[in-house]
Amino acid sequence: MQQRAKQYENVQWLLSLVLLGAAVPALGQAIALGDAPGAVAVPIAPVEVDGGVDNTSMDEVSEAAALNSPAPPISNDAALVDDYCIGGGCLTIGGFPDASTSTGYLKLKGTDTAIIFSDANTTNFPSRDWQITANDGSPLGENFFAIYDNGSSNDSGAFNAAEAGSVPFRIDEAAPTDALRIIGGSGDIGLGTATPADALEILDGKPTIRLSDSSGVEWAINDSANRDVFDLVSTALGSDPVRHLFISRNSPADRLVLQPEGVGIGRFAPEAPLDVEGDAIVRGDLSVLSSRDAKTDFSDAASEELLKHLAQLPILSWRYKHEETGIRHLGPVAQDFYSAFGLGAQADFVSPMDGVGVALATIQALDRRGRRMADALAQKEARISQLEERLAALEAIIGAGRSSE
Repeated sequence: MQQRAKQYENVQWLLSLVLLGAAVPALGQAIALGDAPGAVAVPIAPVEVDGGVDNTSMDEVSEAAALNSPAPPISNDAALVDDYCIGGGCLTIGGFPDASTSTGYLKLKGTDTAIIFSDANTTNFPSRDWQITANDGSPLGENFFAIYDNGSSNDSGAFNAAEAGSVPFRIDEAAPTDALRIIGGSGDIGLGTATPADALEILDGKPTIRLSDSSGVEWAINDSANRDVFDLVSTALGSDPVRHLFISRNSPADRLVLQPEGVGIGRFAPEAPLDVEGDAIVRGDLSVLSSRDAKTDFSDAASEELLKHLAQLPILSWRYKHEETGIRHLGPVAQDFYSAFGLGAQADFVSPMDGVGVALATIQALDRRGRRMADALAQKEARISQLEERLAALEAIIGAGRSSE
């Protein structure tokens, strides 16, 4: 009897060391076998203790457990060689794969199962407690698998909501296959797929990513029910959704390109901060920077010379090659404009500011010409008035002489 009790104590503390990491009272209570009426005797697989093998059977453990006495700690390494079941539901061993081939299975069977990691470290060492739990133990509770942050060590070792930090990982019942898949080697993550093609791939009928903050503001990426559309939508609490970005799958290539040189619209290699291929419509005012503070290297415009060149500049009516027949524009070609005035950075483009500048300068030249012509005309008119007065005086003298005769 005493020898069997000793065997029981060794097996009990072997399990407490391997599975729980702390002392467990009588093994008969831990596995609900030894002190259960009519317990079924099922052989325990060989247990290796201190290099020897203990073939203690379940009936022997039950007899020893009746002593219900504390067992001393095991100070040496030990190993379980076969499957094992812990919990009040283990009166009969079952639920393992084929017993003839399975080894190394651990089964927790009960109404509130958990594995608790209770850290005994003290100051300056990590001492957080953790818990792996399957399902809510309360009536009408939820079915799930979760990892709990149990907070700092406590006497019970159980989840303490007041002290715990969080439940950082949880899987609810009926989660689909491959809800989360991490590929070995590459580290690629698949959500809904077992074969992610990139670092992160989401496979779903509506694969939306939603970003929400505590204030009620949400950002949804790819929120449209139209699978041919990619969009970015924001929603604030109590307001309608606002769409900020909309991309159709049928959009042409390079519709929007961001490069170090700038943003290209229809241009893969923009040559300016904003490079647009094709027409642009501005439904409002278009302002061009013209501040004195933004300019340097000033010089007076040679208005008269500009006027001479403008008089010789071909002004043509034309249309762009990509436009439909019937559309007409009026103005010079960029090459002629650049040759006449030498303005702008490229001979293929005309800056609206340069066009405005040439127009204003030549208008001022014409104004000065007009003023000079007006002055000359005024002088001629004054001279004519003087001549008319003299002529009138002469005519009066001649008329008086004729009267005296």
